[in-house]
Order: sequence, then C-alpha cells, then structure tokens
Amino acid sequence: MRIRSVVAWLAFIALAAGSPASAQAHPNFSGIWTLDAGKTVIEGQGAAPTAGSYAISHRGDTLTVDAEMTSEQAGTVKSHTIRGTDGKVWKNTLPVGGTDTEVSSILSWESGTLVVRSSLTVQEMAVEQLDRWTLSSDGKTLSVVRSITAMGQEMGSTTMFFAKKS
Repeated sequence: MRIRSVVAWLAFIALAAGSPASAQAHPNFSGIWTLDAGKTVIEGQGAAPTAGSYAISHRGDTLTVDAEMTSEQAGTVKSHTIRGTDGKVWKNTLPVGGTDTEVSSILSWESGTLVVRSSLTVQEMAVEQLDRWTLSSDGKTLSVVRSITAMGQEMGSTTMFFAKKS
C-alpha cells in the first residue's frame, strides 16, 4: 500500500509538472492547455486528475511550464518548470508528498513526438517517468502518454488529452 500511495502521488505531481518543449523543426506546444479529464485513461496504478491546465512558453530551446493539476487524492498542485530540448539534464524542484524533490529530465524528439525522461528519488526509492507528448495535426489537442517505473517495476500508464484555448 505504501508504494502504491507514493506512486499515485508521484504520478499526480508529475502531471502537474508538465514536460513539453519546442524546437524549430518540431511542433510548437506554446499556449494555454486545459485537461479534458473525461478522456483520461489510467492503466495500472495512478491518480486520475479531475482538472488541470498548462501554460507553456518557449524561446529557442528553453521551455517554461506553469502547471496546475487537481485530483481528489492530492488536491490542487501547482508547479513551475524550466527545461530545454538541448539534450542536457535539466533539474527542477517539485513538491512531492509535501517535500521539495529534485527532478532531473532529458528531452529528445522521436519524429514529431517529444520524449521526456525524468528521474527522482522518493523515500530512498528510484522513480523513472517517461512522457510522450504529441500535438494533433490541427494543433488543437495535446496528448500525453506517461508511464512510471518504481523499484524497477512498471506501475502503469496514464493517457491525458488537453485542449488548446483560443
């Protein structure tokens, strides 16, 4: 139960953190994005968000994300991250279970999909998160597929859909 609670909390916090990026030859994720919670699909362990939004801005290969996610389990969690698509490790501090936790991320591209590999340690447990961000061809929907591995065990995946505000 303890591991499941920690993993659910991490999944939720990670949702709040966001991880999109931009590059010249790749999709531009800039804008205000609102979660369509009714379309969220959870496979395995995880906490389903009931509401959420990302405010995404980028310049060059640097990306800033202000996120707010809400769930029944964790309440509302806000975060501010800065990352880049330069292949370097980007470190941010996020609230995880009431404790500020350092999260290291490396962003890369697989065709038009942004891949974000993040790692952190919670209660001496190594956690890896893999996000895949895809923008629809009309630029109005952002899909995020997230999987989390803790102690070498796949904990499940979450698929979320965000609509771009006009």
